[in-house]
Amino acid sequence: MGVVVNGVEVVFVNFEELQLDCTFPYLILVNSLIPALLAGNTAILKPSSQTPLVASRIVEIFATAGLPPNVLQVLHCATPALLTSIITQLPSIALVTYVGSTSGGLSLRAAAAAAAGQIVPVVLELGGNDPAYVRGDAGNDVAWVAAQVVDGAVFNAGQSCCAVERVYVHADVHDAFVAAVRKELAGIYVRPTVLVDVPPDARVMREETFGLVVPIARVESDEEAVALMNDSVYGLTASVWTKDVRAGEELVEKIEAGTIFVNRCDYPSPLKSYHIKETEA
Repeated sequence: MGVVVNGVEVVFVNFEELQLDCTFPYLILVNSLIPALLAGNTAILKPSSQTPLVASRIVEIFATAGLPPNVLQVLHCATPALLTSIITQLPSIALVTYVGSTSGGLSLRAAAAAAAGQIVPVVLELGGNDPAYVRGDAGNDVAWVAAQVVDGAVFNAGQSCCAVERVYVHADVHDAFVAAVRKELAGIYVRPTVLVDVPPDARVMREETFGLVVPIARVESDEEAVALMNDSVYGLTASVWTKDVRAGEELVEKIEAGTIFVNRCDYPSPLKSYHIKETEA
């Protein structure tokens, strides 16, 4: 009595199908593939049609390392209808992992749910429209904050589901922050577009941009910032920038995102989505 048992069990699920995005083809592939193989599964890799050779190279590497034949296979298929047909007609597929667009992921999940005679679990990593909030106490650190937010926005040319795509800045530091962002971006060869005083209903504040755009909106309070950050169909990542870490942590509890950073945009960190509102996606 009094002994608490806490642990994680790795479960064999037979055959896993992995569909992968083109933005970080090797990293995304390894993140999905290694857990599947460690759990004792065989796997089919379906790479993006924009980076088709990555999966083939990974298969070669694992074969060289001694992985038995056919444990890891590659499926090149550019037709969504054919792909969903393959997934739903192969009873040996016990799990599908998908990394890509929101529309593609939801279509795949619907197809898997409609599969006759079986239930195929689908793990989705979809898009984002991730917000950042710069509090009014940024003060003398506004240049540093601007540099970090810019890095979060334009890393990998902005082609990341967890990139900073909308920035809310308290009115007390808004002008200084905008000036610092413009200075930070001035040295980039292909300069991102900085949009200032963007209304909350603008498409750039509602949809995933996936490019070099930094929209900035002025807010008057923490409460307004949180309300606007949560006013989105996405809920992947978010960040709060403040001198008062405790105040930042209190805001974290109110923000609807799966992964929330305080004073950083840490893209290598594990990510978890809070929600995706399908009716608006």
